[in-house]
Parts: sequence; structure tokens; C-alpha cells
Amino acid sequence: MNNQPTASLPLSMPRTSNASMPFCLEPLETTTKARSQAEKTAKRSAIMKSPSLVDWYHILRAHHQWTVFQAIRYALWLAR
Repeated sequence: MNNQPTASLPLSMPRTSNASMPFCLEPLETTTKARSQAEKTAKRSAIMKSPSLVDWYHILRAHHQWTVFQAIRYALWLAR
């Protein structure tokens, strides 16, 4: 028999998404924080309204650097 003391691992939560690794190796505190942060994000995104036609136009012009015609055309499609 092996009389050596075994190292204790931090508490972990079972992982359900990956069948090859049945247990998560992250500490319980980390996964709990991530879950609460995801719930807060979900609550915030649930009450957000979609951007207006003008907002889409500005997003497409500024962030994607589209031409005026492309931005107007696609903003109309997105705002429908």
C-alpha cells in the first residue's frame, strides 16, 4: 500500500459540455464568478433595444469604414 499523503485538489464543478473531460479543473469560486457575470450580462442584454437606422449608419461608417451608399443600404436592411 502507498502510505504517502495525497495532495488535495481545489473544489471543482462537473463539466457538462465536454464529454472527454468529465470534470472542470477550475476552482469553484472562479466558475461561480463567471456564472454570475454571465447572468448579469444576460440581464443587461435582455433589455437593450436594437440600434436605429442612424445608429446602424454610424456603426457601419465608423467601425467598418463602408462607403456612404453601402452604409445606407445595409443600415436600411438592418433596421427593418
